[in-house]
Amino acid sequence: MRVFVLLLSFVPVVLWAQRDAHIRFNRLVDRAMALAVSEEYGSALASYDSALSIIPWETGVYFDAVVSAIAAGRPDKANTYLCAGVEHGFDPAVFTDPNWDLFLASEASAPFRNQKDHCRARFLARADTATIRRIRAMGERDQSVRDGSATMLHNDSLNFEELIAISEEQGFPSAMTIGPSMVWTLLWHHRGAEYPTSPQWRRILPFIHEAIDAGHLDPAFLCMFEDMNDRDNGHPMRYGALLGYYRAMPEEALLVDPQELQRNRASVGWGPIIDFAAVVGVDPKRIRYAAD
Repeated sequence: MRVFVLLLSFVPVVLWAQRDAHIRFNRLVDRAMALAVSEEYGSALASYDSALSIIPWETGVYFDAVVSAIAAGRPDKANTYLCAGVEHGFDPAVFTDPNWDLFLASEASAPFRNQKDHCRARFLARADTATIRRIRAMGERDQSVRDGSATMLHNDSLNFEELIAISEEQGFPSAMTIGPSMVWTLLWHHRGAEYPTSPQWRRILPFIHEAIDAGHLDPAFLCMFEDMNDRDNGHPMRYGALLGYYRAMPEEALLVDPQELQRNRASVGWGPIIDFAAVVGVDPKRIRYAAD
């Protein structure tokens, strides 16, 4: 009995350590993006390297890391990031940027292009290809009708049910096994009044929190949903996650007081809101706080 009790007390500690690794990853990525905006590319690359040494499968980081490497005049690093990204499901073809396009079309990217197929094969050898196909089919259904019609709403609900079914079968989908996917976007269609109390949300949220605690999902996965829910209910937003969403009218994004905001952001590994404002191109003087 004593051993059993000790094991039970050990489980939350292990889960927290896994979640904490993702928070450290977010902190390093946030810092790298802020450094890149300040054109401190060498320091940004060091921060990206540290982040990817902790979690290499969060593929959203690879585009920014490659762009910083190109700007730093480090084609070797750009090729390294590209190879590592593709090995975890990243698809360079879905991104475009003048410097990105020039680099991929140049001889400087030959080391990556020569290894691309091998890297992709390594990802597919360990990926959950059955779940990838299911989510890809959901994405196709999602994009087939986006006109606000009853058909669109029906498709969105079907996709939500499919995500719940996947979660019940094997846990909430993680980039660890399926690479980048439309999962977050599929759920974003159910923001607003549905979140977090609709029957479908009540069924899936325990799986999302379980994946976050296990370190399989970004601790910030729900932050934009939380901010949107705050806004819809007339409350100041707790994370500032929607600042980029409202970049053309940041005055619409009323935030909690700066100290509370910083605590909330730090809890998911995000840095100062001023750094984020620079990344998304918002004048910090236009940010509104509840304490003002």
